[in-house]
Amino acid sequence: MRKGRYAVKVPGPVIYPCLAAAALGILAVLELLIWRVGGSYPDALAQVRYVDNVNRLTPQAMREICSQPLTTPELEMKRNGLFLRCGTPGLQGVYRIQRYSDE
Repeated sequence: MRKGRYAVKVPGPVIYPCLAAAALGILAVLELLIWRVGGSYPDALAQVRYVDNVNRLTPQAMREICSQPLTTPELEMKRNGLFLRCGTPGLQGVYRIQRYSDE
């Protein structure tokens, strides 16, 4: 860095958490783009949830799976399966819905 009147060196304990927060924000936005635009969803980002009958997935049953009363769960059919998104994936999660007989 130049030693000038306006040159300020940011200490490591300040810059590293800021970079980590920016990286997490970018990853969250990329995951949301995959969810909204992508025709399929990566299995590595989703947990598996088994149900008896897919037709019984009412809004109340989806809220019980998500266990988050304030967020509205999203149920979407993608090319590689049926997925339930419970708000923020890192905090509440994304589940791949499978029937017990599909194992």
